[in-house]
Amino acid sequence: RKALRIGIREIPREKEELVKRVLALIQANTLNSRKKQKQSIRFIRRLQGDDLVAARLYWLVQDLLQDLGQSSELLLRECAEFLKNKHEPPSKEQMAVLLASEQELTEYLLKVEEALRNKDQQRFTSLQQEKRAFVERTNQRLDDVLRWAHQRNANGKTLALSLTILMESKDIAAISLRLLKLYKENGLAQKE
Repeated sequence: RKALRIGIREIPREKEELVKRVLALIQANTLNSRKKQKQSIRFIRRLQGDDLVAARLYWLVQDLLQDLGQSSELLLRECAEFLKNKHEPPSKEQMAVLLASEQELTEYLLKVEEALRNKDQQRFTSLQQEKRAFVERTNQRLDDVLRWAHQRNANGKTLALSLTILMESKDIAAISLRLLKLYKENGLAQKE
């Protein structure tokens, strides 16, 4: 969550080094996740009977966490490349759209994180609705960015950056809800 905020907010400030450091942290987390997946295979091979349910759940959680990492890494990599190549920053209108999306996503992820930490199933339905609303707003923002690009003959790199940020933000919201749903469906959260 913090990494995404840094990546998007540093674009107009052109703080390439900060974005690179965050990207390096995410890449290290990705490598660590892959290492854990390989280690878990040995663990899974030793399981029998009912333990297979736990193994499947563990693997599904790992898969979702890997998906979150990949979306975050792609978003930050796009920001870092943009800054590294010193492209023209997005317009104030575009930055306002990106920052609004980032703020909403951050608030949403905080709520998902809290629901997971507190094992709170009751929040699932409201978070599901929030995710749907976020996706709808993001789709509208995508349309706005595409419309601006067409009307103003926008810079291709700026357009690619904006579209990547918005698309990966939608993916991150969806994956985080799937993680919460997995916890709910497998009884890892308190009953409603």
